[in-house]
Amino acid sequence: MTVPNFVVLDSIHGRFIINRHCSFQAEALIKTGATHIEDELRNIFAILGTVSQGAVIIDGGANAGFFTIPVANNIRAKKPRIISFEPQRELYRALSGSLALNDIDFCELHNAGLGEHPGTAIVPPIDYGVPQDFGCVQITETGPGTSIEIKTIDGLALDRLDFIKLDVEGYECAALAGGIETIQKYRPYIWVEFFITGADAIKRTLAAVPDYEFLKIDYQNMLCIPKEIRSQINIINADQL
Repeated sequence: MTVPNFVVLDSIHGRFIINRHCSFQAEALIKTGATHIEDELRNIFAILGTVSQGAVIIDGGANAGFFTIPVANNIRAKKPRIISFEPQRELYRALSGSLALNDIDFCELHNAGLGEHPGTAIVPPIDYGVPQDFGCVQITETGPGTSIEIKTIDGLALDRLDFIKLDVEGYECAALAGGIETIQKYRPYIWVEFFITGADAIKRTLAAVPDYEFLKIDYQNMLCIPKEIRSQINIINADQL
């Protein structure tokens, strides 16, 4: 019998369908019962503790759901709307199953990426039976692989937006550029991975949005926060950018 690449693992945040070969994710859950991003989640939970009922949250680059599922379970009582995007088809399918296992029926999951304009992109060929970090896969404009849809935040035509999380492996500026009108209108918290794109590039992309403050959370994540609500949260060990 062939051993499956994907397995179900229990954790302090719920149940996850995880690729057994994925660096960091499976090992952390097996050894500790927690994710490998618990420090990030503590700060994110503190921020989301300030949002009101019916909060709308975007998860760009959902991967196996290490943001989507903990956040959904943490603020379930607030009846949020979570909109998650994962371009890798196998991870999208795994996360779909994880949402069902956790009775999360308020998450809209898209097998798509986020960009500046609607269109398509390519997910390169991936062998899910080979140990690697599947969170490092980068979509491209051309080349071999699987074509996937690119959507924009503005194209969602939201009537509210409280929080954006982006971990899209170099597409961060494009994803933000495709949501500038929505960001200007609703002024959400923006938690974004910057170590590929660079913090300065992200700040330039958001230059059209006035009065945002930029905090370095750790070596790879930054928080973009409207200045008028900065005093509402206490971020541990954050540095001004």
